[in-house]
Amino acid sequence: MPKARNRIRVLLADDHRMVRAGIRELLEASGDIQVVAEAGDGEEAQRLISEHQPEVAVLDIQMPKVSGIDVTRWVRTTMPAVGVLILTAHDDDPYVMAVLEAGANG
Repeated sequence: MPKARNRIRVLLADDHRMVRAGIRELLEASGDIQVVAEAGDGEEAQRLISEHQPEVAVLDIQMPKVSGIDVTRWVRTTMPAVGVLILTAHDDDPYVMAVLEAGANG
């Protein structure tokens, strides 16, 4: 009997609904990933991370209310087992260094 496959539980947070929809489609097409929640701002991301306890949070770096950098810091102090990936169009060194210093995994 084949072994059941565990899918990676992911939360997406980006203030652009179309971006979230595209990322969801790409991730879920693999069959190994399940998007368990989506957030349109950092405050909602924190609430949904607490509620759904995903294995990975994919965060935009700039979001309304709470930035992806601040959500990353919050995750590291409150739910350190959650992996954090930052998705952004910014490639400026200050952004990259800030997110890495906040504790993002990538």
